[in-house]
Amino acid sequence: MNRYSNNLIHWETRETLCSSNIYTKDGGEMCDNGNHHSSYEMFPDNALIHCQLINSDGNKIKECNSIGNELVWCRVIDQKCFYSNILYAVIPLGNTEVYQTRASLTNWPRPTPVPLSFLCNFIADDRITGPPSVKEDTNLSNDDLKNKLQQRLQADGMSKGNSMFITQHVQNMDDNNKKIANIMADKGMDEAVKSMFHHPTEKDPNGNPIKLSYAEMRGFYG
Repeated sequence: MNRYSNNLIHWETRETLCSSNIYTKDGGEMCDNGNHHSSYEMFPDNALIHCQLINSDGNKIKECNSIGNELVWCRVIDQKCFYSNILYAVIPLGNTEVYQTRASLTNWPRPTPVPLSFLCNFIADDRITGPPSVKEDTNLSNDDLKNKLQQRLQADGMSKGNSMFITQHVQNMDDNNKKIANIMADKGMDEAVKSMFHHPTEKDPNGNPIKLSYAEMRGFYG
């Protein structure tokens, strides 16, 4: 029986995925309903999950690789250790770097019944009840994006006047440039520049963004 109901969603298309129908069989543990079950159902590849990332030592990290708590939307690309608390290889949305997480560190989707060890070792967010919109980044109004970007630039040390000057033409940006501006507002200049060297729409056969040359990048972003 699928423990994730219809919440196994493809990271890109948001279409419902079939259950893997594969479960850990290492003795199981008690669940929150008092029944005994094998620990976890394996996520299928390309599933969209909201999770806490960890490094190779098992420490909780942020997407910037610093130590700390941060929940990130990711796609599952592989199961690195299929035993009890499954270890996954994942790639955050809008990124190409491979990270790790565990079944118990998944904020969404959550299994039913829930193993007692689930959600115990990180800060969960009960407000998340489904995936983000496919076009969430470019659906911000021009004023919202401008204000968001100004706040980020000022937080990074830029004066208010300079941040207002740089963002004055947000309303004239195309969708590709607005997406980069939103990444800059969320994650900073380094992540924005990294994203600019990936094709905004096309991907290779493995689903990874295609890298751009400098000239190609300038063709998209000026």
